[in-house]
Amino acid sequence: MENETIQYENSIQSDNFNGLKYFLSRCLYHWPLFLIGILITTGIAYYNIRKAKPSYQASAKILVNNGKPSGESNALEKLNVTDASKGIDNEIEILKSRPIVSQAVNDLDLWVTYEESGKYYQKDVYATSPIRFRLSNKAKIKENQVFEIIVLANNRFVLLKSDGTVLNASFNNILKNSFGEWKLDTTKYTTQYIGKKIRITLSNPDAIAGNYQGKISIAAAATGSNLLDLTVSDEVPERGKAFLTALIKNYIAATKENKNQATANALKFLNNRLATITQELNEAEKKTAGYKSSNNFTDISAKGGAYLGNVQSNDAKLAELNIQLDLLSGIENYVNSARNDDNAPVTTGISDPSLGALVGQLSTAIQQRNKLLSTTPESNPIFDPINKQIKYLKDAIKETIRGVRTSLLTTKRQLEANNSQFESSFKEVPAQEREFVGMTRQKSLKEDQFLYLSQQRETIALNYASTLSDVQVVDEPHDAGLTPSKAPVILTAAFLLGLILPAGFVYGRNAIKNQIIDKREIENTTNTPVITEVNYEEDNSLKSILSRNGNILGEQIRELRTRLVYLHQKKPKGRVTLFTSSTSGEGKTFISSNLAVAIAASGRKTIILELDLRKPKVSKTFDLNPEYLGISDFLSGQVNDIKTIIQTTSIRPNMFVIGAGTLPDNPSELLENYRMQEMLDLLKTEYDDILLDTPPVHLVTDSLILAELCDVTLYVVRQGYTSKEELDYIKRMSKEKRFPKLNIVFNGVQNNKYGSGYHYDNSYYTQNKKKKSIKSAFKDLLDRF
Repeated sequence: MENETIQYENSIQSDNFNGLKYFLSRCLYHWPLFLIGILITTGIAYYNIRKAKPSYQASAKILVNNGKPSGESNALEKLNVTDASKGIDNEIEILKSRPIVSQAVNDLDLWVTYEESGKYYQKDVYATSPIRFRLSNKAKIKENQVFEIIVLANNRFVLLKSDGTVLNASFNNILKNSFGEWKLDTTKYTTQYIGKKIRITLSNPDAIAGNYQGKISIAAAATGSNLLDLTVSDEVPERGKAFLTALIKNYIAATKENKNQATANALKFLNNRLATITQELNEAEKKTAGYKSSNNFTDISAKGGAYLGNVQSNDAKLAELNIQLDLLSGIENYVNSARNDDNAPVTTGISDPSLGALVGQLSTAIQQRNKLLSTTPESNPIFDPINKQIKYLKDAIKETIRGVRTSLLTTKRQLEANNSQFESSFKEVPAQEREFVGMTRQKSLKEDQFLYLSQQRETIALNYASTLSDVQVVDEPHDAGLTPSKAPVILTAAFLLGLILPAGFVYGRNAIKNQIIDKREIENTTNTPVITEVNYEEDNSLKSILSRNGNILGEQIRELRTRLVYLHQKKPKGRVTLFTSSTSGEGKTFISSNLAVAIAASGRKTIILELDLRKPKVSKTFDLNPEYLGISDFLSGQVNDIKTIIQTTSIRPNMFVIGAGTLPDNPSELLENYRMQEMLDLLKTEYDDILLDTPPVHLVTDSLILAELCDVTLYVVRQGYTSKEELDYIKRMSKEKRFPKLNIVFNGVQNNKYGSGYHYDNSYYTQNKKKKSIKSAFKDLLDRF
């Protein structure tokens, strides 16, 4: 069992190898197709490479700090106003955001391009343009506008209109068009372009911004690093550098604006609180002074002083807690508010630094979203990630507020309990002193709050006056050279495509085609040997076999004659060979007739029987009278002497034919007549070889009736004609042994068309060689396909 498995696996590997070898041989045969494919694909690739515009890289490096410039005080860390932690990924997205990129595009008027005609493409002359387009109104260009001008002199130009007319105009003069009022300004390069044509293209700024968003590349220099590498590709290196410069400038301005806005909000809050505290402090001071004056009160007792000191310290802590609780409420209202404005709440004095950081990130995200809303509809998918970020930050802030508030309320309850203890111990002090201590306590509380808020305001005001950017330019934008050429990759891909496409054609042609192309298909499917291959012959006559000059077809028929000897086991006389096929037109009559002539030429007495009683063709092939009495007449009993139906041929003296005779209505029934056996028995005694030309077996049963009377069966299959579905039928016939010694003749082989891997050299058979004409060579080339 193990040996059988190994043999089976080896057989599969051998079949796979042979299949690959056969496929490669067909590809080699069709080498002109591969050459044409390579020339076409590489030619197109080369043309596109030459036509492609050059691309240059502009690069820069910036350092994004963690939110606080060096030298800030510890007080600012407590305030958390400008200490929002900057995630480097967020900063990259901000740098590439549409508002900042759009601002850079508009600052440089990158939505206007200037081009002159080049050899392969329109050359962009941004750096040396002789003109600058100025749009008077601020309306955006919605659709691309293209027009051409010719510079006449330093002060004049010609505008070429789309309708073919021209307009003479002067530089700096305002012109009107469908997109508004505009003018052209001269540059220092104007004189260099006199007489030259310049194409001006106006594009939608939003589309250009989106284009630059796709071209710019921003990445951290290393994992965890705040150093960012900025790169942009552009046809003009100067434009790439200018774009990066404007982009960095707008990003720095945006970061300063965010910090200033947060600081301004803090100052506004502190000023409002200070105004309220100042008023309350003044009232407390007046009340204390009036009480002392009216009651001639001079000093507080030791017990009252101790109480006042304890309660003042406790009240200061309570006041700070209340401020933090108020701030938490403000932040909570901001997060829960349906309005997403840029006025972030103040986080001054909140003890938890993470809350301040989260609020800062939320404020930045909301600002980004509001800027996008000014240029982009809210339904745009670009809002999906930023909306998700805002929702995440809000949920995180709410969770943090709950934790901080719980802690603050616990501390507040403890401080209020302390005050209750102090007040219970102070009840023994006289009422007048207790009232005065209460007034002094309130005055001291207001003074502490006023002092604390004043200190914070001064610190923040100082920071507001000297706000520094968190962004530092490490490497100014510069030209980084040409973008690495993709020409080798493109040419290699084109070359491979030039091989793959023809290979796919060669493989697919035979795979899709439903006709039999290769003899391996026959042998592998039917398990029946192919005894010989016979080349295609346009002329169905017997000229090839009768020709004295050697030719391939004649030699192939003679080879079949030799193989037939061994199939009959060298039987000397009375050999009966049956010829059939699956369907009409596969060439069984052609093969049987030529083989009969070849056998007769070897000196053997040969006769061929025209047993296709429905569509006889043998008589016509041998140029005999089709109305002559024949097989049907003998089988029906109208003729008793077999010699009367045998016809001689002019081809060979030992070559004879028995025609079909009168076409019968019941050919199958006639063939089942005992006289058929009698006919063959008589012929075997007189003839060396008896060839039976029968009808297609898959159409009628005549061949199966005659099969029992024969020694050898030759089944004709025609290349490019016989359907692959017939192979299963042949396999079944072979398995059931319906035909004796079944062998297949592969007819109509066209190596020059199908490249089946079996090629014959004509030079051996050709005596007079003629030089092929170009027309003939071209025809031979086309015949391959």
